[in-house]
Amino acid sequence: MCTNAELWSTLLLVALAAAAAVSAILQHRFLSQLEDQHPSVWKQLGKRKVLTDDGTTSYAAAQWYLLEAEFTTLENLSLVALGRKARTSFFAAAAIFIAWGVVAVSANASPRLTCILSLLQTAAPRS
Repeated sequence: MCTNAELWSTLLLVALAAAAAVSAILQHRFLSQLEDQHPSVWKQLGKRKVLTDDGTTSYAAAQWYLLEAEFTTLENLSLVALGRKARTSFFAAAAIFIAWGVVAVSANASPRLTCILSLLQTAAPRS
């Protein structure tokens, strides 16, 4: 059986994984569309000084471009809307990460897979 703190830690970790996946997908879609639809902006981003581990400065600079909401100056409304979703999802994932860290540290509760399995077993209808 799980304690409440372990259950919350586990649920927040699962939520973090889901939020991070959604954020990654939305960021990728935004960056791909930015590169395709606004090649001049993409080229300018490649000239910015950013730290990167693989040398792709355009991609790293574009992520900062997204997080700093510089994309709102574009006249492409669908790309701006996608950028807002990607940015919001990033900050939501960051907030979930912080919440998970607070619960894990303050309650000294590590996530446990058995907590999820026990929830699934109690929620399953009995025949």
